[in-house]
Amino acid sequence: MTTPPGPEDGSLPDVTAAAAPEAPAAADGPLAAPVAAPDAGGSVGTVGPVGKARGPIAVWLLAIVTLGIYLLVWYYKINKEVAAYDRSIQVNPGLAVLSLFVPIVAWVSIYNTGKRIAHAQSLARVPAPVSPGIGLLLVFVFSLYPVYYQAGLNATWGSRTA
Repeated sequence: MTTPPGPEDGSLPDVTAAAAPEAPAAADGPLAAPVAAPDAGGSVGTVGPVGKARGPIAVWLLAIVTLGIYLLVWYYKINKEVAAYDRSIQVNPGLAVLSLFVPIVAWVSIYNTGKRIAHAQSLARVPAPVSPGIGLLLVFVFSLYPVYYQAGLNATWGSRTA
């Protein structure tokens, strides 16, 4: 029985063959690998692909015209986009949508979505982040929170592409 080379026989094992291969250069675009970026507090978060910019008024009008169906689709998509943008954000977009059907739980979900958007904005260094409290209040003012949240997301995505 033979033993692998080691300190007993005076030779050292070859560690260069086991070295990890170099990572390929990062690509630009929506499928680019996430990069680390400091947030306003100086901590580093993982920033991934940029979400889709949508017209804030169009989102609100489509929600009205489709009797709320588009609102559910939009809510799912923005939660998914924010989670993809920063991997530290833990959200299940499907559960977020389901929570909209339970009154008090819906308000908590809308508030938490505002917090997620504000966190993404801090990573993107947007000067005036979304306030989750204002978003929650806009639920009771003609349900205008999608306009407010989408405008905030557009500022986030625009700061990354500029």
